[in-house]
Amino acid sequence: MVFKNSESRNIVFSFCAVVGTIIMFLLTLFFELRSTTQHHVLQTQVSIYHDRPEVAQWFYPLSSGNRLIIDKKASDWLAKYHPEKFKHDSQRVMSDFTLYSLIGFFLSEEMDWQKKSKTYVSMSQSAFRVAENQKGDDTFISKDKLKEVLTAARNVFSDVQYDVVVKGIFLPPGTHITIISDNLTLENPHCILSFQLDDSRSILYTVPGSKVAHVEKMLDGSSKHETRYMNVNITATFKGLRAKSKAMPIYRDWVERVVSSARKWFGDQQRVAY
Repeated sequence: MVFKNSESRNIVFSFCAVVGTIIMFLLTLFFELRSTTQHHVLQTQVSIYHDRPEVAQWFYPLSSGNRLIIDKKASDWLAKYHPEKFKHDSQRVMSDFTLYSLIGFFLSEEMDWQKKSKTYVSMSQSAFRVAENQKGDDTFISKDKLKEVLTAARNVFSDVQYDVVVKGIFLPPGTHITIISDNLTLENPHCILSFQLDDSRSILYTVPGSKVAHVEKMLDGSSKHETRYMNVNITATFKGLRAKSKAMPIYRDWVERVVSSARKWFGDQQRVAY
């Protein structure tokens, strides 16, 4: 129609203005609605004490909250029901132990993405939700559902119950949780938060925490101790289609808090020998 009426300057100018506006709109979408990604690395180590048997860190930070309790219960359960796995499937025990502890981190420390905390001179207080009927528009994932996720991933600790106050975890609206192999992922319309275990594949047989390269032996000649160093690679991707959403700063703050809290859970400079 425009070309058939090209003698009308008003029609031509109007058409060019519309085309220019559309092009400008598309360019704005391209440059404004772009996804961004953050990468964080947490370092941890896990040891198996074959003489007990037991799986644990040789130290637990003062900042790790209930981690010692959660880890100890998991280790005791495995020693009671599947002690053979310590010796014959040690690599899987250590990686599954770390993922199980990661789920425990959310149940114990980051149970509510809208958790409110206040810090005083010698103490801190947190306000968080406990039961599903408090979820509102948020996603609630029960402890039973988390058990199903661990079971589907064939985690050796999936039958160990978490001794925590909450009935589950409260996550942003539309969040789904998956565990595939050594990867735990939380995804919702605004972001994807992924925790990937990276096993160094190197094994130390010296006494955990010892500054001396001393290897203690069992009666059969095998080592009493086995330690693996792992990284927990955290990737946070903020989706482009929600890049300029009013809620996006809230999601960024949540991810920042989770990463900071997870860093404390897995270790800091204040170490307590276990």
